[in-house]
Amino acid sequence: MKVGVMSLQRIKNYGSFLQAYGLKMTIENLGHEVVFVDYKIEKPIVSSNNDKGVIYRSAREVYHMIKRMAYKKKTLAGLFEVNYLAMLGLSEIRNYRTKVDVLHQI
Repeated sequence: MKVGVMSLQRIKNYGSFLQAYGLKMTIENLGHEVVFVDYKIEKPIVSSNNDKGVIYRSAREVYHMIKRMAYKKKTLAGLFEVNYLAMLGLSEIRNYRTKVDVLHQI
């Protein structure tokens, strides 16, 4: 059976990693396949009054994307991603939709 797990497994936190890894190993030891499914945070229905605009948000997103690419393997966060998230079978591409038999949300 293909089991989907929806949790906060991409957080750079050892406790979060250990919880996801322990659950993955337990389910796999029972003979099932584990796939992690990511949350997709949508735009809020009601916008806040302190909305800084589309241009500001876009520029900020591009800045953070360049920063992540430039420092990915040089920072502790980058090393965490390389060393631990790969053990969960996660890639840089988010997995929002996948066919699973059971979806468990933590």
